[in-house]
Amino acid sequence: DSESVKQYFSCITKIVNMMRVYGEDIPDNKVVDKILCTMPMKYDHVVTMIIESHDIDAMTVVELQGSIKSHVSRILRR
Repeated sequence: DSESVKQYFSCITKIVNMMRVYGEDIPDNKVVDKILCTMPMKYDHVVTMIIESHDIDAMTVVELQGSIKSHVSRILRR
């Protein structure tokens, strides 16, 4: 699961970077919001925890990725 999160973020990052290269102005908070809205259903509980415990408007994509990976690895250890 941790690898699938890494792959998901890698794919999103590539898309966002391509859009930025072509002149699209995409702030990190918009990318964070889109990632949270498009995460697969099996991560709904993780997304909910992150939304409730963080300031999403101030969160960077790297911080979001770290937070999701942390929650997922904690769940996998149980």
